[in-house]
Amino acid sequence: MSPAFFTGEVKSCWTSLDLLQVILQLQEQSDASGLFRVRIKTAMDLTVLMVALVQLKSRWTEPRLKVMAWVLLQKTISIVKRRDQQLSLTSCMQLFFTTAPNEAVDCIVRAYRSSIDNPTNYAFFSTLFDACYTIPNFTNTLLKVPPSRGTLRFLVHVLFRDALAPNTRGAEMLRTHMDSLYKVCGDDLVLLLLKLVDEYLDNRLIVIDRPQLAKWTMDYLQYFMSAQSPQIKQQYMDFLQRLQIQGPMPVRVMPQVLFQNWFNLSSAAEKQLFITDLMDIKSSPDGIAYIQSFIEEALKYLRSPTMLHQQDILSLVELLVLLAKSKLITLDHLDEMILFICNVCMSPSNSLRIAANTLLEGLRPVLKTTPNYLKELVSNPSVQQVPVVYQYLTRILSQTLSPVEAVEPSLSASPRTETATQQDAKEQYTLRRLRDLIVAPIKPVRGTPIEKVPEDRIKNRISVLINNVTVSNINSKVDDLLQLVAPHYEMWFADYLVRSRCERQTNYHALYLDLVERIVKVRGSHLMDEVLRISILVTNELLTSEEQLFMEQHAFLKNLGEWLGILTIGRDVCLSQLHLNLTNQLMIAFYHKRLHYVYEFVCFLLRAGKSSKVIRPPQPWLMALLSLLRELSEVPGIQNQICYLYSNYLNYMGYAPSDVTLMDSYLFLAIPEVKNNRDFTDHASQEEVNMYFFKRYPKYMTESDLVPRGADAKSQMREFMVKATQGASPSYSPASNPLGTSAHDDTTLAVTLTKELGEALSREQQMELHEMMETDIMRVFSTYQNTLGKYHFAAAVSSVQAIYSRDLAQVKDIHEVTEYLDRAACVFLGNLLYSVVPLMERELLVFLHRRDMDMRVMTDARLQALVKLNMPRMMTFTRNRMVTRLLGEVDAMIKEGPLREGARPEAFPEMTENEKVTDGTLNAKQKAVFTKMPDPPSFTDALLSDKAMQEISVRFHYQQISSLVQSIFQHEMSLPFFASRQTKEEDIIRDSLQKLSMCFRAIDGKHVLEEDTLLVSRLEDILRLPESINSLSVPSIIVRIAALYNRFGLPQIKERLSAVVLERLQPQQYSLTYLPIITLLACNDLLDVALLDRCLQPVVASLVAAPTDVHRIVFSCLIDLVLVRELVSVDALPLTMRALEEKAQTDAGKRSIRIDGTSYSCVDMVQKMHAKRGVLSCRKTLQAACETEAYHSWTEAVQQAIAACNTPDNVFTNNSRFTELIQALDTAVESLGENAVFVTLHGLLMSCYSVCLRVADIKEMAFRRDYVCALLSGVLAELVNREAAGKDRLLVFDAELEAVEALLFQSHDLREPQFLPLFFLRVLVGLVKEVVLVQQTEVRNAMMLYFATLMRTLAPPVVPDFLVSWIQLLSMPQILHLLLAEEVPELVQITGDMVIRLLSFMRYLSTKDLQAITQNLVDRITILLKILLVSFPGFLCSRASELVPLVKEDMRICILNDCPPQCNPVLARPEEREAFLKRAWEITVERNPVYKQELQRSMVKEAAENVLLGKNLETSLLMILRVHESRAVVILRPLLQYWVLEEEEVHAKVGNNGQTLASEDAILELLKVVNYNREYEAAIFNILADFIRFPCKETKLFMKTYCGLYCIMDNESKKLMMEVMRRRLDGPNGQYGARLTLQNMQKL
Repeated sequence: MSPAFFTGEVKSCWTSLDLLQVILQLQEQSDASGLFRVRIKTAMDLTVLMVALVQLKSRWTEPRLKVMAWVLLQKTISIVKRRDQQLSLTSCMQLFFTTAPNEAVDCIVRAYRSSIDNPTNYAFFSTLFDACYTIPNFTNTLLKVPPSRGTLRFLVHVLFRDALAPNTRGAEMLRTHMDSLYKVCGDDLVLLLLKLVDEYLDNRLIVIDRPQLAKWTMDYLQYFMSAQSPQIKQQYMDFLQRLQIQGPMPVRVMPQVLFQNWFNLSSAAEKQLFITDLMDIKSSPDGIAYIQSFIEEALKYLRSPTMLHQQDILSLVELLVLLAKSKLITLDHLDEMILFICNVCMSPSNSLRIAANTLLEGLRPVLKTTPNYLKELVSNPSVQQVPVVYQYLTRILSQTLSPVEAVEPSLSASPRTETATQQDAKEQYTLRRLRDLIVAPIKPVRGTPIEKVPEDRIKNRISVLINNVTVSNINSKVDDLLQLVAPHYEMWFADYLVRSRCERQTNYHALYLDLVERIVKVRGSHLMDEVLRISILVTNELLTSEEQLFMEQHAFLKNLGEWLGILTIGRDVCLSQLHLNLTNQLMIAFYHKRLHYVYEFVCFLLRAGKSSKVIRPPQPWLMALLSLLRELSEVPGIQNQICYLYSNYLNYMGYAPSDVTLMDSYLFLAIPEVKNNRDFTDHASQEEVNMYFFKRYPKYMTESDLVPRGADAKSQMREFMVKATQGASPSYSPASNPLGTSAHDDTTLAVTLTKELGEALSREQQMELHEMMETDIMRVFSTYQNTLGKYHFAAAVSSVQAIYSRDLAQVKDIHEVTEYLDRAACVFLGNLLYSVVPLMERELLVFLHRRDMDMRVMTDARLQALVKLNMPRMMTFTRNRMVTRLLGEVDAMIKEGPLREGARPEAFPEMTENEKVTDGTLNAKQKAVFTKMPDPPSFTDALLSDKAMQEISVRFHYQQISSLVQSIFQHEMSLPFFASRQTKEEDIIRDSLQKLSMCFRAIDGKHVLEEDTLLVSRLEDILRLPESINSLSVPSIIVRIAALYNRFGLPQIKERLSAVVLERLQPQQYSLTYLPIITLLACNDLLDVALLDRCLQPVVASLVAAPTDVHRIVFSCLIDLVLVRELVSVDALPLTMRALEEKAQTDAGKRSIRIDGTSYSCVDMVQKMHAKRGVLSCRKTLQAACETEAYHSWTEAVQQAIAACNTPDNVFTNNSRFTELIQALDTAVESLGENAVFVTLHGLLMSCYSVCLRVADIKEMAFRRDYVCALLSGVLAELVNREAAGKDRLLVFDAELEAVEALLFQSHDLREPQFLPLFFLRVLVGLVKEVVLVQQTEVRNAMMLYFATLMRTLAPPVVPDFLVSWIQLLSMPQILHLLLAEEVPELVQITGDMVIRLLSFMRYLSTKDLQAITQNLVDRITILLKILLVSFPGFLCSRASELVPLVKEDMRICILNDCPPQCNPVLARPEEREAFLKRAWEITVERNPVYKQELQRSMVKEAAENVLLGKNLETSLLMILRVHESRAVVILRPLLQYWVLEEEEVHAKVGNNGQTLASEDAILELLKVVNYNREYEAAIFNILADFIRFPCKETKLFMKTYCGLYCIMDNESKKLMMEVMRRRLDGPNGQYGARLTLQNMQKL
């Protein structure tokens, strides 16, 4: 089996944990170290082997630790040159530390000790630490190694690496740890540190590899020198002097080498350390010259940048910037850098623009410090020819010099300042708002659920009625529809019509519009308004949907465009910009890389204008939109499909291209990233797109915006901003925001927590929650003010202006006017805000839910209470902010005073005398209008009910669940088929499932049936997708999510998923890939067993002729679920069992199908199912019996007998004790009832087995095991031998073997208890010696048949851990003699089966990767074969057809020439030799050859027979050749056997009526097809010669064919045939057939 971490890595043998377990056991037993010589092919082999060693469930033995240390060393050294493999090492070590931290440290220490002995491995620990220091507690775990002389060096190395690691405690903790080590190790630490410094000075950079480490070490050693011996002091002084003379870098490499080392640095800390070392070199005598050479080397690559990759160029630029900031470069070097920048910028499409811009930005601080040098650059003609660089340097110079000295900018040099000063503040605000709208992330729009929905019965009738509507019967259908669609169902009908019909059926748009208009004539316009509203809503939902959903449903968007067009423009109805702003949608889509489908939507919407009488050119709205469409189609590099859509629209409408005038727009605000943008071609350039907009809108953009700002293209586009939003005029500032911050009553936001939250949260959590609440409230406020708040504010301003102009403009008391207007503003805004309280409350609650908070603390109830508590405060805050802004407008009106024409009384002729203001003052009645103005309703009254709040939370959780599920599958389906998740990805999946669980807990008890049904349907749809099966991990994720759904009670999850999967068991749509999913469902209790039974029954019943692939799937399903995993009981499949039993009575039910090398028929399946039912029943009986008092008494008696091994009560010396033990056994058998014998034997075995497990000492274990096995054998022998000879003994012996087999499989497969192969080996050997050998021949052979059957059951690879003991058992001479000496046919057959299984398994052990490790095991198998050849001649030859393909060449010859005694002439007396040979030539050695089955399996048996019969000769030979080319020589040997051995039988079918071919003629025809290929000929001759051996019928037939072929071949082929036959003379057993064949050939 393969570990889950490496699912799909089929090319590595190390994915088999069983194989690895066997290898480690071999090492442990033979003390071999062969694994260190293993041939690792790839780095993946190392990774797989490393993870496999970690995932083994057995204990960590010494060989396992050695192997792991070696693999860790090799893996780490392998990534020194392959830094891209570092992540795999990190993942493996994280798994290792999580699984076995102590063993991980042990292996690291072992590998470290090995690394310091070999110079090529010096980098081991540094590389390992760099890859693993981010693992939690990695360093702390390593530092827990006990300090000693053997580990001291390792601990010091850990401390030094930890001090240099980024984001760690650094060097401040180094001294503390060193002091702790000194307290334990004393002067050993001092001597070690001196040794490390010595290594550093000798250029052995193992532990100390940095100058600062050497300096720190010498400074630290200084404190201990006073107490050291004179020799140590002298050594310290010598080292100190050498360090001072040699400088900070004891080994100075060539500048070229040092420059190349720069590109190997990854972290910022390493790069800064590199520059620090260079600055230290500067102080040395020749340091300046060395650094100049280093910089020249860097500039050489800057002059020829094509020598480097793009990423290396950016790294080179970073180096030059750091050198400049460190003041290590000269002005000449700066000249070269500026020259490089100018050259790059002069080419608009140069790919080095990013590097040049980064270099220019990096040099900015340096240039600011050199004003004189800057002046020279600005006055340089070469620089002035590059406007971009010239403008940039001029700006730096103006910032560097004082205002008097600043360079006077020209109009072309800096148009930004001049233009920005002329910008109007209102335009700047509009541009900024529009830019924010465009670049904001697209948030999905969700419609509100429909409250009144008709019954399903009515829904179905409406659906049928709509299906049957045509132009001819529409009048009658409208009448029927009016009866079904009540007025309160019109909203639902509009939603159904748009989503289910208009969105999908474009051909019926006109019909559906006619239908709605006819209903409107009867009912009124409400339905038409609802249809328009729903259409716009659905359109917005699609336009704002997530990326994957948008790509999947873009066709619906086009359909909705057509529908909206005929619904609005086609009927001369204006499409409101407030609900669907097409211009903004195009710009948003352009920016977010989804322009193509939105552009198509707009074009199809505008097509409806062809029938419009109003929306036609030169209508302004249409012309502005057409101008934008044209502008988008002319952007450089835009996809041809967009241009085609535009031209196609013009042709459809009958417009000429010149009819559309190109007008200015705000498209420059939405410039997208061109890279990886499906709206642009692959050859599109970002620079060309930027230049296009620069030329179109010079007023808003400058040339400096064309210089990319960094390497990241996305960040470049974020910084590519318009001039109006960056260079605001002096009159515009954030303080002039229309929603100002001037106070009115209270414009501060105060958030209050509920008492429950105050008690549940800590102070830090409360502060964090305060901040979240304030942020979300401001988000809600911002959303309101940008949408509905604009209209509310405009309405309030209009109302207040009307009051002021009509009633208060003539009042002289300004304070009174202000007071009344303030009162009116509060009332107006309060009433308006009252209506939106539920909306804002809902929005705030959703915002809080989206926060990543612990749902166990921040429950739904607590969040809802928090929102209810703070909503009135938020609404008051909103009202005060808007009133403050409104009063600003009022102040402006008041300042204008009565001079405004509209404020004079004569402007309002409808005013009565009582309403007019006289003498500038208000009378009492007029004041009462304002003073008695009713207060606005309380915001608290408008809050949502608890039930509504709960519904919002529940709906949000359902949305979260849907989003989480979708995100999981988006990632999983993108993986290749054999890809496996890394540890980090698996953690993400686990976190997502945990979030799903928390969401379900939050809605527990408040489930919404329709939402639950949608979730299940979505999971069902995903499972139906073919992509779900294209990744091995997707089905497992589906099942994990389904198990979660099932746990929280989602309806019909088990039934619906089972139905989807079981569909694939039907003959029409079967798929083998669904079998693992069925198993996964069953493992998680998600399989509907009743449905499985109903699906399997008809497939089984359909078996008429030979089994097909569908029946193979059904049988595999039954084997996996029922027989192997026992996930489904036999009684749960009554229909299937009945069908199997019925088919077993027919001929079709007796036909077999091979599954994993085993043949199964309906008869076999019925037998196995009944046997499984019996096993399960016995298991239940056993479990119940093990709990009885009689069982416990029996096991206690056995344990007492075992405990008396060293006492006088030893059962072997005290016969009475042995008799008591047997009597206790008999008592247990009488008391235990059903299956008492098996239960008693199980108790005996378990008691003995548990004693062997508990012994820890090896010597004690050997003694105890010997005693226990002897006791066990004695008891088992007594039970058999006390019975009467015959059937009774066989029954007891069979029961004993059955108990041993049950315990062996239980301990091996379930590891309960731990598996001990030697125990079972001793038990089985004891049974043979104590029971089998003492029996009479007939009983002995019958017992050996039971024993051989058990051995075949345990044959490899069934029980891998028992492999060595199994081979040892089979190789014992006594057992081989019992199996083969009597020549019992059943025993011979079973022994042959065991040898074949062993050799089949041996093929995997003989691969090059494992040859060194498993050589001992292979040698044992070879010895077994040689024993069989020598001691039992003819046994292997009787199964030669099966054995030959499994062995190597030398053994193959031996098996073929394994001459049986009845065919060996040497054994015959001379006077009887002639009669002996006559009998021998008629003996068939191989009774059941498999060549017919091989040909049948390869589908060429009929073709081979046709060749002998002369039918369809050419077609049959071509078919054979095609199969041969695909399967190599596998098919050639059985083909030749068939032609030679079956020639007579095939010819007998037709008699003398047909023209048949002899076998040699058939071979000649085959050679003709291959044009007498010499290699092909040689293969055929060798195969024929293999079967010409000792006297037998096969040899006679092959001699005839060989000689006949010799007669008809050419001379060259004859020579080859003669040479092949001569080589056979040297074979074993005299080669009688080869000599006879040579004689015949010489005669011919």
